[in-house]
Amino acid sequence: MQSKRSIKTVLALIMIPLLLIAGTVALIWLSRTDLSGGPAPITSNSALPSHARDGVSILLRAGDGTDEYFAANYFPTLTGARADGLTDDAEALQAALDRAGATGGTVYLPGGVYRVKKPLVIPSGVTLRGDFTPPDASGTGGVRTILLAAGAAVEDESLLTVNDGGAIIGITVYYEKQSFSDDLKGAPCIDCNGAATLKSISLINPDFGISLHGEGTVSAEDLWIAPLKTGIRIREKKGAVRLEHLHVTPTLWINYAPEDLGNGTEYPELTKRLLTDLVALDIRDGDVFAHNVSVETAATGLSVNAPYTSDGTQFWSDLSITNTTLPVHLISLSRAGICVGESSFRPSESTDNRSVLISAENQGAAIFSDCVFSGIPKTAVKSESEAFLSFYHCDFGTWWNSCFDVVDATFLVLTPSFRGEKDLATLGQNALGLLYGAPALPESEELLFSVENAAIKTDIVSIPHSEKPRRSGSVPVYSAADYGIVPDSEDNADNLNALIKTVAKTGGIIFFAEGIYTLDDLITVPNGVRLVGVGDGTHYRTVLKISTDYTDGVYPLKLETGATLEQMVIEEHPSAPEKEATFAVGITGTDVVIQNATIIAKKCLELKHSAGAQLLNVRLNAEQSGMLATEADAVLQSVTVIAPKGSVGSGILAQGGTMNLCHVILQNLSQGVVLQGNSNVRGENIMFDRVGTAVYADHTGTATFLTLSIGGADTRGSCIVMEGTQASTGTVKAQRVICKSNATIGGLVSAEGGTFDLSATLLTTPFATVFSTKNNASVTMSGSILDTEPTRHVHAPGGSVRLSANLLRSNKTFEGISGDYILVSAESTGTVRCDYNMIKHIFTESNGENMESGSEKS
Repeated sequence: MQSKRSIKTVLALIMIPLLLIAGTVALIWLSRTDLSGGPAPITSNSALPSHARDGVSILLRAGDGTDEYFAANYFPTLTGARADGLTDDAEALQAALDRAGATGGTVYLPGGVYRVKKPLVIPSGVTLRGDFTPPDASGTGGVRTILLAAGAAVEDESLLTVNDGGAIIGITVYYEKQSFSDDLKGAPCIDCNGAATLKSISLINPDFGISLHGEGTVSAEDLWIAPLKTGIRIREKKGAVRLEHLHVTPTLWINYAPEDLGNGTEYPELTKRLLTDLVALDIRDGDVFAHNVSVETAATGLSVNAPYTSDGTQFWSDLSITNTTLPVHLISLSRAGICVGESSFRPSESTDNRSVLISAENQGAAIFSDCVFSGIPKTAVKSESEAFLSFYHCDFGTWWNSCFDVVDATFLVLTPSFRGEKDLATLGQNALGLLYGAPALPESEELLFSVENAAIKTDIVSIPHSEKPRRSGSVPVYSAADYGIVPDSEDNADNLNALIKTVAKTGGIIFFAEGIYTLDDLITVPNGVRLVGVGDGTHYRTVLKISTDYTDGVYPLKLETGATLEQMVIEEHPSAPEKEATFAVGITGTDVVIQNATIIAKKCLELKHSAGAQLLNVRLNAEQSGMLATEADAVLQSVTVIAPKGSVGSGILAQGGTMNLCHVILQNLSQGVVLQGNSNVRGENIMFDRVGTAVYADHTGTATFLTLSIGGADTRGSCIVMEGTQASTGTVKAQRVICKSNATIGGLVSAEGGTFDLSATLLTTPFATVFSTKNNASVTMSGSILDTEPTRHVHAPGGSVRLSANLLRSNKTFEGISGDYILVSAESTGTVRCDYNMIKHIFTESNGENMESGSEKS
């Protein structure tokens, strides 16, 4: 009897765990599967699934209610993180980061408060991602992942160090006990050494917000910083920095400490200290492209102190700086100078303030275009420097004493708006200025400008910032692995095509875990189907290896109407390399989206008779051609086209249709943007680096650009070229252009036809000939700074060139005369006219008899 009872006991002890395991497996299966046949999406607000373990990619739905997914494969809760706001989670978080660093991956922190008493290091290729709600006046509601910085260790050192290629997305950092009553340590909260992606981050109460240095591109978007000493510092930086939707403001404190700020510091006292100590944006090097930046309450809003010997470029647009002791301080500018456009500056209420101060040591030129200077400062712009300044279409609302206080600078004010009752300008003995096209001037005995009330035609159109599309509603998710689509297989094409047919019936996401998927047959993605891989920001660990053994016009990967491709690399493996390459990816329908992706191929992407295509955060690595658009309409935002081997093919070739470009980089190409056949290209924030010809247009193409950077030591040919005849109708309009290169290149504009209108442009390149025209080509440039020494400025055997209200400089000695001059040649049917430019001498070559009468006004 006793033995039977023992046997039953043993069986029970065995069966109970088995039943528990079976039940768990069933729950896991149910949690992953829905009635449509695919795994159900896992939301970031739900508990982590029990099958989530290190190294397994899980598709997580974003916590903002949109139809956005991302892949994560490391969870700090598996290494002991509690997220209760009390336990020190630093070691658990670092353990998860280190495990992800072995292969690259995403460490996902569900919403909660993670107390951190030690600095954290984000390895290369690793993304730290959480749930994010932007700060607002309503308080701290909503899902949010908060790192609660506590303890001396995270005050003395950077809380988050991002190694080259790392990323932080959706994280809020709050320093628990920092205040002005403490000793400010000065270590940045986030320290990025190299390439990095920073997105949807709020930093509350650090001494120092973010430091960017090292090589590589940095993309920073949707940042909210409430610092005590420094907001963002860029120093010793080689590579472009893109800042977008950046807010540096102490009002974020209100959401966290409405009564006081800890240690007895009240908000009014904080404001006083910030107006004395805080430098919101401290720029010391690098190429900076910034859009939609706001600064509120600081000692200095934007400080630029870059060595004149450096090659960095500064572009700032939609910059708003209010309630600051000094909104803009230009201590020293690089040779490439600075362009600031569509911005507003309002200093704090003090009669001794300036909106812009330019220090004596500065040598670089500066252009302010479409800016508003308001408030009641003592002086809107004070310059102690000898450098060139240009103010193009600026509004000087009110001033306490004078609009300009200029000691030595040569400056240009083009079509301004003045309102006030005091003296317009205070000029030093060596200052030289030109006021051109002012509608009405206040009376002043100290008005020392040359004045000409001539109209300037301007019709440059600002391209609005393209917002990332958002979709709502839930869609089913299908795991590719569940349908026999696995990495390292000889061919996944048949299984993938079968799965696509199933998903196409209702629409949905096909999720690819990390790995390389070989596809040796044509893949067509139809309406409602989204191919989603593993990756975040700049690193994608899902690779679709496609065949290129096809004739031209047949695409290995074709995207039809409504298809989407996300978070993956498309790479060709040529099975017949002797054949002429076809385009790897083709878009043939409407409303196709490619985002967070890289395409590596001889010819990357073709759009054919399509409309509404969107390329968002896409990189095209092309050996022959980046993108061909034939009668297609598309939006490109944060797109890079690069020829790794250099100097081959075109970046973007448009043959008809309309292209909208925003934040586009073209690198190592023979031609950057090519327009043919009535193409219409509109672009904002375009960077050409080591490109033979930046813009090439036939006689019917039309391009409108706002903010261009053209440079690189290997730049060749002419920057903007248009071929044409007497019947040419093509036009190129560009505002805020910086052309920089240490190498002598052909010229800025070479035109055989068409119309060119350039304004608010800064040139520092040693051109051979700046402008060259033939046939009926017409070129105008106004409100610009030409700080270079070309062999010849203008060569016009045909067409016409008009230079109006520019600052022109060339310090070479010519015909025994030293100093600033321009050299022009107008022969045959060509004409050259120079009106109201800041220049000492004009020389014409022997056949330059066609200089028009306006020239003597220069």
